[in-house]
Amino acid sequence: MTHSTTPRAELSTLVARTQSGYELDVTKLLCLANEADIELAAEALVEGLPLAAGFANFYVIYTRADAATVAQMNVWKGRPPTQTGSIGTTTLRIPTLFDFAKLPHTLSEKRVLDVMEAFLNRGPIGIRGPAAADLPDHMTGRDGDVRTAQTIVPGYRCPSNKVVARAIEQLPERYLYITSANLSHHRTGIEEPAHWKPAPLIFDFRHIVNMQLIRHESENVAHDNYPGYAEMSTTVISFHRPAMVDGRPALRLERYGSMDVPDVRALLDRFDLGLEIADGGRERLQQRAYEFGR
Repeated sequence: MTHSTTPRAELSTLVARTQSGYELDVTKLLCLANEADIELAAEALVEGLPLAAGFANFYVIYTRADAATVAQMNVWKGRPPTQTGSIGTTTLRIPTLFDFAKLPHTLSEKRVLDVMEAFLNRGPIGIRGPAAADLPDHMTGRDGDVRTAQTIVPGYRCPSNKVVARAIEQLPERYLYITSANLSHHRTGIEEPAHWKPAPLIFDFRHIVNMQLIRHESENVAHDNYPGYAEMSTTVISFHRPAMVDGRPALRLERYGSMDVPDVRALLDRFDLGLEIADGGRERLQQRAYEFGR
């Protein structure tokens, strides 16, 4: 794909590089500050190309959500092709992903929606709950006898929401597939943290020859916009299992990522909710370290 060569103000490093010496002029990339680039990025998704995108304070990869495309992206990452996909969508469509009739008796639909709204106002978050009946199997998981869906969203303030919205307007589904911008431990043999810089991301995924990337206008500004959030994949909370903590209904911490646990607890306290820690939420994800300056 080609895009406008109009010069743009660049607030972060003009030439980014990886530890291996691979260099990239980031001003040649599509940019989330440019409406024309947002349209091009959405067009790439509609055409079936994978798209790496600035997302809150790090990067993710989006694709279309049909089974074949999700399986191919899993293979490119080094995952099993049948690994369940997470869902990317617009903030308004998030409630359509869940079946609120299957909520635990301890929670009401309004209470859950109010909590979602509070998280979205704050920043990036992952949300898991009972899956809407029409979601396909490859985009849902199982927790015991409960069929679940998991969405990963950047919060209201991130301009990547525009890319997702433009793409979904042109697709039959109301969602995309979203995955972290890292290679799987199945491929590398070690746990790879998610990328939060574009050049090393492109280098790691250079085997995907048609992958597009739309960057933050400024990496530094993107990071500063989310104080208290680590530069890593999102924290994930869930509401599909009944839970009580200290006599209060509770949501569950499925994954300990960018939002710190004390901040999650403080937010839930506003709604008189506790936080149950799942086994997968006991240790925080690793944050990628780069051996060069920002």
